[in-house]
Amino acid sequence: MNGEDLQELTVQELQKLETLLRRSLSSVSKKKDEMFIQGINTLKRKEVELIRENQRLKHVVPDLIIGQRQQSLESVIRRSSYFLEDGGDSDTSLKLGLPFHN
Repeated sequence: MNGEDLQELTVQELQKLETLLRRSLSSVSKKKDEMFIQGINTLKRKEVELIRENQRLKHVVPDLIIGQRQQSLESVIRRSSYFLEDGGDSDTSLKLGLPFHN
């Protein structure tokens, strides 16, 4: 029913229609509010989960950084010990001149 069809209705029929429209609008409004509240509650739960995950990561990241530093330090120590075990002897001489031919 559109606005043009209202011309033929009596005042009593218009009042009934108005009451029906108000109830329908109220029902739609309540459903919309419920959906908004449900969405807000879902976002609040996600917020709590993200806060917990953030706290967990705050503890994990420093441990990872410390682990990486220890690995780097161990690598440097291994390389240093390799040169020390080699006796530290290395030929670092530099010869200048043209190549010798026989």
